[in-house]
Amino acid sequence: MRKSGSLSGCTLFCSTGESASLWLRIPPCLLVYSPELVYSPELVYSPELVYSPGLVYSPGLVYSPELVYPPPGDTGPHGCGHEHHQEEELRVVPIHQRPDLLLPCAQLVNSQWQRSEGARLHALQKSCQEFPVNLALLAGSPGAERVLGHARLSRVVGHGASLFVESVVVSEAERGKGYGRVLMERTERYARGRGFLRLCLTTHDKQRFYGHLGYAPSAPVQSAGSLASVIPMETLLQLPSAVEQGGHMTMIDTPYRDGMGTPIFWMHKDI
Repeated sequence: MRKSGSLSGCTLFCSTGESASLWLRIPPCLLVYSPELVYSPELVYSPELVYSPGLVYSPGLVYSPELVYPPPGDTGPHGCGHEHHQEEELRVVPIHQRPDLLLPCAQLVNSQWQRSEGARLHALQKSCQEFPVNLALLAGSPGAERVLGHARLSRVVGHGASLFVESVVVSEAERGKGYGRVLMERTERYARGRGFLRLCLTTHDKQRFYGHLGYAPSAPVQSAGSLASVIPMETLLQLPSAVEQGGHMTMIDTPYRDGMGTPIFWMHKDI
């Protein structure tokens, strides 16, 4: 084995003979994943090697298991591979900025909670910059977009830094691919970008899903929702928050009930 040279803190080694091989030692500060890496089935492992962008590997190259996965943009486990969730392909858009999304969003939300199309369109048309905001999760390039999911954000009475998220739904044909997680992550990013610090929500049976996303059991709050159309928002934000019902809530049991008497879980996440 001999040392072949050094460049910018990176050292190249090679060995000769029948089993000639080549490897590169790079300081950890230069560790970067590159999608340009080309791998060979003959690769073997060394605990000493890390990678550089654009480095092309050939048969006999010795490399290290220290490469950090997943690459940027990959959302990790739970069926959320980057083949579906590349940053440039998925985005949330407020539908008041895209009137062409009103009908597909109405059909999507109605697929989960049935209502007349006219009534649903009327509700979605209330989306505005000052809340409520209806967000559509889109995939594909302009002109070939498809609506994957929907979420609605409203202000919370008595909590100026909080938003209430509801009507969270993913297209039935796209379920099981991790889009629910992506929809919530993009919704949180949108809320954070608007200066809010907490999201609140309710669920009847998806508390474990939300728990995996970092949501915790919470006291009830009051969504401004339709109240904002009849009471000025500045007045709503000065009102006391909803009175907490008695009892202790866990991820499997709740003392709270909705208007039909069905158990309901209140949750929140600081974003």
